[in-house]
Amino acid sequence: MKSRNLIVILLAVLLLMSFVPGCRDNSTPNPDDLERHERTFFVMDTMVDVILWTAKDRSEVADIFSQVDDELQRLHAIFSAFEDDSDVAKISDAAGIEPVQVQPETLEVIQAALDYADMTDGKFDITLAPVLRLYTFGEDARVPTQQEIDEKLPLVDYSLVEVDMQAGTVFLPQPGMRLDLGGIAKGYVVDVATDMLRDLGVETGVVNAGGDISFVGPKYDGTPWRIGIKDPTRHRTHQFAVIELEGGAIVTSGDYERYVEQDGVRYHHIIDPADGQPARSCKSVTIVAPNAMLADLLSTAVFVMGPEAGMALVESLEGVEALIWDAQDQVHASSGLDWEDRR
Repeated sequence: MKSRNLIVILLAVLLLMSFVPGCRDNSTPNPDDLERHERTFFVMDTMVDVILWTAKDRSEVADIFSQVDDELQRLHAIFSAFEDDSDVAKISDAAGIEPVQVQPETLEVIQAALDYADMTDGKFDITLAPVLRLYTFGEDARVPTQQEIDEKLPLVDYSLVEVDMQAGTVFLPQPGMRLDLGGIAKGYVVDVATDMLRDLGVETGVVNAGGDISFVGPKYDGTPWRIGIKDPTRHRTHQFAVIELEGGAIVTSGDYERYVEQDGVRYHHIIDPADGQPARSCKSVTIVAPNAMLADLLSTAVFVMGPEAGMALVESLEGVEALIWDAQDQVHASSGLDWEDRR
């Protein structure tokens, strides 16, 4: 659904943890007692950086990272569309044949995706895989013809997906249908890692899966996390905004991370399920939400919906905020967003 990108640049702001003036909350750990630890894992074709600050000894930290790694690899084996034995691959391979028994995590993610597909009028659609596979980026970049897209569009219809929660099965009724959970599963994985760290007693930390970012507790000095948002029209290190957060998650989707230009037109990886073409109403969408899964799917959905409909959806959701850079280079911020304009 997207690779994402992103986009949200922690850089020195996050990784070097620059201080923000302010008083430290007495409930937060004493920074002098905390040691910084970092480990990178490869999950769902994405580098996942786990950074934590804790007073635990090194053997305890090593055990924490080991447990997180085991769980991330387990989820990768369930969700990856490129693993033959994954739930996603099995569901796709059995399209038009029979329902597939899947893990509870798969049921949870697919049902959430279908719920938000309804809420976004189908602009977020996990059955878009047949069209997405027509596009390639990088060295072998290729833009499909409209005829190729039109041949695959009849296979794109989230409303056809049959989920039986009691039986624990998922069924794609038409041969050739395929699932792509890329726009939601990465956020889910980030949430699982974040919850694990909390359960294992980590005082404060960050999980960053290619721009899908979630926070474990408050920043170690008691001040807000400050996250830089990349300007989609300028050099990749330039930040046009800074968002302050006490916790939760933040995800950005943009048209500048995975794309190919052909005849002066940019074709990127965020595709509108209605016509199979790259969505054109936005250049960048940043979503702040209580969890990464919700931020992940909404960043894609709002990008495709466009600034007006997308912002209306955001304003209707409790605890969700958005910063949208539209195709006319206008910036729109939701009513409750705490952000600093650096343009």
